Amino acid sequence: MADTGVKYPATVSTVQETGDDNDWVTPAEVVSDNGVYGNITAASFDANDLSYLLRATNPSMGVPAGSTIDGILVEIERYYAAGTVADYDVCLTKDGSTRVGDDKSTGAQFPTSPAVTSFGGATDLWGTTWTVDEINATTFGVLYKMQATGANADGFVDFIRITVYYTGGLTAIGDTVQKIWHIRQTIGDTNQFVYHIKALTSDTIQHIWNVKSAIADILQQIWHIWSLATKTIQIIHNIRAIIADTSQYIWNIKTIIGDAVQKTWNVRAIIGNTNQYVWHIKQVISQIRQAIWNVLAGLTAVGNTFELVFNIRATIYYCYNALRHWIIINKRPKYL
Repeated sequence: MADTGVKYPATVSTVQETGDDNDWVTPAEVVSDNGVYGNITAASFDANDLSYLLRATNPSMGVPAGSTIDGILVEIERYYAAGTVADYDVCLTKDGSTRVGDDKSTGAQFPTSPAVTSFGGATDLWGTTWTVDEINATTFGVLYKMQATGANADGFVDFIRITVYYTGGLTAIGDTVQKIWHIRQTIGDTNQFVYHIKALTSDTIQHIWNVKSAIADILQQIWHIWSLATKTIQIIHNIRAIIADTSQYIWNIKTIIGDAVQKTWNVRAIIGNTNQYVWHIKQVISQIRQAIWNVLAGLTAVGNTFELVFNIRATIYYCYNALRHWIIINKRPKYL
């Protein structure tokens, strides 16, 4: 035997029947076990007065198709706070308004503190027959009414809930077989997915291996780059050393050029002095020529001529020795 578990009604309403005296306050609170109560606390709710009929339906029982209904359990939590209050009607309905089967009320008094009272049970069909469709209908539910048994009574109901007991039928078995077939199909699909996952895992491992190889290659290339960088740094160091040496050579060349310029300046000064000496020599030669001319013009006798020639040679020799002596002293080039 299976059961639906406890179900609470989704629809609650009240209706006044003949002889009813007082309507409910907040009747919708009977749909859950929340400590908030549908109630009647009017001062006019006195002995023998009846409440309106409370209709609690649409509990969404969900009994499987093809099942056999074995029993129905109704549970109500209620209490009173003043006067005295008792159950009056505890019935089931198939259409939401008409009582069917047994009235399970025994006229029991409410307790003075909240307590749950059970009506029917796992093998109690309430004096009628039930189909799965009737149980699952939105109009299935409980019809409840209470009665004041003392003056100025206050009655409270927290919840009304229903449990249906049933035995699964062939349809349920068929549904189970269908579900098993679907489970097998799901397992087959799962196996297929597992196969694909294994294939993907294998591919992933291969990709990881490839990535590791690529990383190894990258590390090798980084090592080569590092070696090249080290060599480049060494080359730069050598270049810097060469540049330093070159700068030193350039400085030496500049010094040499400075010395050469100074020597050129000295040579120019020497040439200037030499030009001055040549000019003086030219003056002397001109005077010598003039003297020769005068000698030649004035000679009257050969003897005198030889004497003059001798004097001229002596004069030239003297000038030559004077010039040579000056060159030696001043270290002039040999060609001067």
